[in-house]
Amino acid sequence: MITREKFDEIKSCYWRVASWAVWAESRGLPADNVGDLSIFDSDHVLDELNPIVVIVGLNISRNDIEKPFANFHSSNPRAKDFKLRYAFKDTPLWGGYMTDILKDLEEKSSGEVLKKLKENPQLERENVQSFLEEINSLGYHDPLIIALGDATYKIIKQNFKRLDIDYEVIKIKHFSDYSSQEVYRSDVLKVIEPAMKLPKEMISKFIYALEDYKDKSDRNRHIANKLGITRYLVKQCINTWAIDTYRASDE
Repeated sequence: MITREKFDEIKSCYWRVASWAVWAESRGLPADNVGDLSIFDSDHVLDELNPIVVIVGLNISRNDIEKPFANFHSSNPRAKDFKLRYAFKDTPLWGGYMTDILKDLEEKSSGEVLKKLKENPQLERENVQSFLEEINSLGYHDPLIIALGDATYKIIKQNFKRLDIDYEVIKIKHFSDYSSQEVYRSDVLKVIEPAMKLPKEMISKFIYALEDYKDKSDRNRHIANKLGITRYLVKQCINTWAIDTYRASDE
């Protein structure tokens, strides 16, 4: 969840290049209502938004964005944005912030994009810097980055290494492939579930680790390294259990 003030601030700055992983419900057909942006007009949508998760594409491949948050919400019948809705529904990715690592580089072929970056390395560095400023504006110092496709993942990883940035980055398949929405969802879940859901058999280990590192200044990192899980998962478990404990004591 984010505040209306933060939502409007992001909308004002990044309305053309970004969006949120929230879509209107389908009426039955896969692509129904994908381009319905009226969902962003209500305050109810704020409860669904999760800026801790940042989902990143390569570049904007369309030049027809005229309304805020239309990126990743194309109503074009040839677009594959509907697969994102189907894949992310009822997962921790739903509500995540969505953007592209490269701005103002409208090119449909990822191969051509990489060719242009090779010819002009400064273009890549400038876009990465802009991307970092963008995600910093969300207000979370340790987001989980979900990279859509190999090219995006490669750019993010090599630049984060160059800049000594330690954000967690997970790669999932790009939604433009020719698989069905059902197959795409299955592929996404295989990747994100181990990173975002704690197996039951690890709960006791997690509790012991939580106690062992309770006084550490960088507790989440220590627990994640010890158990081989993401810092995102550590934070989510701690937050969820804290809420449950509070509710139990309040009843």
